[in-house]
Amino acid sequence: MKIRKSSLHEIERVGLRTFCAGGLLLSSFNLSVGAEADKDVQDLEESTVFATRIKTDLDKVGNSVSILDAVQLDREGVRQLDDALKLVPGVNSDTSSGQRGTTSSLFIRGNASKYSGVIIDGFRMDGSGGFSTGTFYGIGGTSGLSKIEVLKGPQGVLYGASSVSGVLGLSTAKGAGDYRGSLRFEAGSFDSYYSSFGMQGSSGKLSYSMSLGREKTDNDLPNSEFYSNSYQLRLDYDVSERLRFGLTTRGVDTQRRLPVYSDPSYPRNSDAEFDSNLSTIFSEYDLSDVWSSKLTLGYYDENYATYNPNAGDMKTYSTDANKFAAYWDNTLVWGPQHSTAAGISYEDSEYKNLFLSRNRRKQTGLYVNHVWDVTDALHVSGGLRWTDYEEDAANGFKDDVTTCKVAGSYKLEATNTIFRASMGSGFQLPTYYEVYNKIPNNVLDPVESVGWDFGVEQEFNDGQLTLGATYFETRIDNTIDYLGWDSGALYGNRDAVNETSGVEVFAKASFLDERVTASLSYTWLNRQTLVAPSFLPEHTGSVRVNYKATEKWNIGMSSTYQGHRALFGESLPDYALVNLYTDYKVNDKVTLSARIDNVLDKEYHHSISPAFGGGENVRPGSGFGFFGGATIHW
Repeated sequence: MKIRKSSLHEIERVGLRTFCAGGLLLSSFNLSVGAEADKDVQDLEESTVFATRIKTDLDKVGNSVSILDAVQLDREGVRQLDDALKLVPGVNSDTSSGQRGTTSSLFIRGNASKYSGVIIDGFRMDGSGGFSTGTFYGIGGTSGLSKIEVLKGPQGVLYGASSVSGVLGLSTAKGAGDYRGSLRFEAGSFDSYYSSFGMQGSSGKLSYSMSLGREKTDNDLPNSEFYSNSYQLRLDYDVSERLRFGLTTRGVDTQRRLPVYSDPSYPRNSDAEFDSNLSTIFSEYDLSDVWSSKLTLGYYDENYATYNPNAGDMKTYSTDANKFAAYWDNTLVWGPQHSTAAGISYEDSEYKNLFLSRNRRKQTGLYVNHVWDVTDALHVSGGLRWTDYEEDAANGFKDDVTTCKVAGSYKLEATNTIFRASMGSGFQLPTYYEVYNKIPNNVLDPVESVGWDFGVEQEFNDGQLTLGATYFETRIDNTIDYLGWDSGALYGNRDAVNETSGVEVFAKASFLDERVTASLSYTWLNRQTLVAPSFLPEHTGSVRVNYKATEKWNIGMSSTYQGHRALFGESLPDYALVNLYTDYKVNDKVTLSARIDNVLDKEYHHSISPAFGGGENVRPGSGFGFFGGATIHW
């Protein structure tokens, strides 16, 4: 269903009617709350597949990886993806576009947003393929997911292109246990409401989880309304102990108004629409006790368009992108000490915008990664990937690239101290825009990176307190950028090398029989790829505290800090935001919840930039906001 034409009121009416009817064809990456959210929060499993492609205990992983529990985030009132990513050390997630519904950016270890990859249920998205990853970060939600993982440092071996600085991994929650359902409604400041329906469970060999959602907000700014409809579905079927099939599908259909930020009265300037759908089907087969194989087929499509309401809703810009992908991943467990992951990937994507003809890009890759448990304390891994890519544009390219990675961890059992270290390479293909606007007769080489890190973690008081710190450095070659007006402001590879470095710190603690839990993250950037007149904050951090006052009552707070930074040459002062939340379980069927965003009503700005014709484009953040709601369980 395509939402548009006459008015936003009609959009809201149609969206609500569709949601009430079931709304499965409406879609959003802002996944709504499923029935998993009403379960008692469980500790994350102390293992990861995302960091090595092989299920590995976290204390054996040499890579720097952060994992967030999506169910716990939901209980704490953190329901937007960019808000969740602010809690990860080494990550800066922020927008320069405005308030809720606008595009956002993911800066991992001081590197530009385009250098980060996104893996959703095994399907790889990347900005170089023409996909609107910034829109995804801006409208994405945490609910409907099982966990959020951020693998930091170059990851070309494991995940191919768009892996210069790190990769974000998202996994749809798998249904389990008896059938459970939930219905939530929340409303509050800025004429906002949020509603969702979810169910999940299993019956015999079939497991299922599904959620539908609807969101609307006027934002704390005139003429900046945002509307979103959402769905998410996952099915798993166990044919036998060795053979399993499944599918996932999700999507988004949104619209937002874009005000003229440079005008004090913020008149309506443009309407923007975005819709996308991602579906995967997969099969898992255990050929033997040694060899397990998984085949994943996926298809993604998205459409983006802007309209001028002052010119009869004339279309001013549009993009259309799609991608088919096939991934064959294999795991071989040779014994108690050796495991190998190996696979083949094939991706075929197309992109077109209002001004450029349709273009096609293909990528084929082969990878292998081996994990060796040398002793009970020492664990090492290493791998290689070869990627072949080609572009069918008249001024396109065809080439290949090889990446490598090694990592290791060592645990001192006597003191519960873990040392981690890794070194690897990554690469980023030229974007479609860069290819079409490159210097004539010039060849664009892919951006390449080499990075390393070293970290230590220490437990205290039988694991009630854990502290960790990691030092990192990344070197980026062949960056693609404007080469100055002498070249006609066209794109090309720069000879200069960009380097980033810094320290990421985390702490987590639990007290009073785990009734009180707390976590802290902090990042110090020494060098970064964004240089004057624009730069990221040198210091960022977050704090989360949760208190289970009674068996029924839960309260807590979260705070994020952004240090002094500059965008588009304009200085932005530092700021800290404080949020509060609470929920009360009336009975087994009803839970009440409330949250306050920006408790101190802090005035801050996402960006300030020069405006055409003089003046400034000022994008302020949201002020004090109160929201309350109820969830019905069955």
